[in-house]
Amino acid sequence: MKELIDNENIISPLLKVFICHSSEDNVEARNLSTILRKNNFESWLDEEKLLPGQDWNLEIKKALRSSDIILICLSDNSINKKGYIQKEIKFALDVAEEQPEGTTFIIPVKLNKCRVPDFLQKWHYVNFFEDKGGDRLLLSLLKKQASKVEKKEKTKDNNNMYIKHSKNKPVNEFIPHVQNLQFLILIIGIASMWNGFTAVFGTISMMKSDGTPQLIASALLATIILGFLYNTPNIYYYTYDIVGVPLKLLWICAFTYNLTTSYMGNSAFLITNTNPDQIQQFILIGLTFLVSSSPILLSLITGTDTI
Repeated sequence: MKELIDNENIISPLLKVFICHSSEDNVEARNLSTILRKNNFESWLDEEKLLPGQDWNLEIKKALRSSDIILICLSDNSINKKGYIQKEIKFALDVAEEQPEGTTFIIPVKLNKCRVPDFLQKWHYVNFFEDKGGDRLLLSLLKKQASKVEKKEKTKDNNNMYIKHSKNKPVNEFIPHVQNLQFLILIIGIASMWNGFTAVFGTISMMKSDGTPQLIASALLATIILGFLYNTPNIYYYTYDIVGVPLKLLWICAFTYNLTTSYMGNSAFLITNTNPDQIQQFILIGLTFLVSSSPILLSLITGTDTI
């Protein structure tokens, strides 16, 4: 069969197409793979991709799961044959169940005038053996690729927007009138160190133990919390729906935990009497809030971009 469409300038990324077929249909499968490659699609055919010594069962499953489209070649040979072809089709159907609703993932490809098995009836098939069958198949693949490219471009735009907002923006947006930035960073850095010290002490107090393992665990936990707060601009401007909301909720938990442990540490070091008056309590709360906010302020000033 000739090349379906002159598609040499097709935009990347290449669509990964897995060809599922019976061994009796090797000739037709090779022909299909050749057509796909000529039209700049990345075809996966076992006899072309599997290398000597590889676990073929494992490699096939990996290829099925990483594919964008699975072409299930149907003929009198495949639908009536027992063996691995049926197992391969079953695994392809399992992977298809994981795809979002409405996604084109499985395309039954009839190589001759055979019947379509009941378990494949939900997907519209293509009569590849007909004159226009190849064109219809390619149009479906092109539509799938356009969707993949659109998704990639959307992700790229989100990343560009994220970088545009986060990188160096905090300095210009939040502190435009600072004359001596280095001195300010030094002061806030000292406050952040004090916050880390009190947070470690507060964590130890919460664990009610002063053993070495608890000390190490407390220091590690405080370091993770401070590192999380130091990435505040990145978390704030994170735009991905799936990750962004939980990330912001974790930030709230981290800041709350830092406030609590820092308050316990400041109370132990700065308040000598057991029953502080209202003024002492007010000063303690204000100091705790300031030092707990110091990692956030430091991240805004330095414009950290580490996520």
